[in-house]
Parts: sequence; C-alpha cells; structure tokens
Amino acid sequence: MGGNSARWINHACEPNCEADEQGGRIFIKTLHNIAAGQELNYDYGLMIDEPYTKKLLAEYPCWCGSKLCRGTLLAPKDDEKPSKKNKPKKSKKSKEPKKSKETKESKKADKSDSKDKKHKKSKKDKKSS
Repeated sequence: MGGNSARWINHACEPNCEADEQGGRIFIKTLHNIAAGQELNYDYGLMIDEPYTKKLLAEYPCWCGSKLCRGTLLAPKDDEKPSKKNKPKKSKKSKEPKKSKETKESKKADKSDSKDKKHKKSKKDKKSS
C-alpha cells in the first residue's frame, strides 16, 4: 500500500487542517495552532458529478460529530439544498409559557371561591343591619 502519512488523517466538517496542492503534490497545512496529541483532520470535500440522492449520501456518511456536520464526506453543491443537519435553526421568540388546563381551571375555581365569599359577606352585612 503506497502513499504517505496523510492517508491516515480523518475527515471533519469543522477541520483543523486543509489540503493544499502545489506542483502536483498535496501538503496538509494547519488552519490554526494545534495542541500536541490533538487529532489532525481536514474536510475531504469529495466531489461527484451526480445529483445528491439519499442513497448516494448514505454511501459517503460522515461521523465527525461536529455541531456543523453535513452528514456526508461529499462537498456541498451550490445548487443543492443544505442537509437537515446543517439547516439554520429558527430563532425562538421569547413567549410566556402556555398555561396548562389545570392552571386555568384552578384560577376559575379560585375566582368562584372569592365570589362565594363576597356573596356570604353581603348576606352577613344584610343580617347585621
């Protein structure tokens, strides 16, 4: 089996290295300082001239575990929709939590109790006068 040590570098959707081709040779360059013992990785960005189908994407799965993982080793296509893993999340507007049925019913009960108390007070007031 030929090749050099670069063949052991894994893919990542958020890589710490990149492949740089110069004069027919490929060099692996770091994107930032890398601590001793940290795994080297780069985005394989495989290119295939076929439409990305579920079947094709399943043939090239990514297991990098990144929060921005595309789910595939294939390079994104400009005309393709982003994968489910990479779609931007909708911002959640701050809303008051929905009130449960129990809360609404208990408030109704509290209101009816206070009405009963007022009604009893008014009867007492009438008796005393």
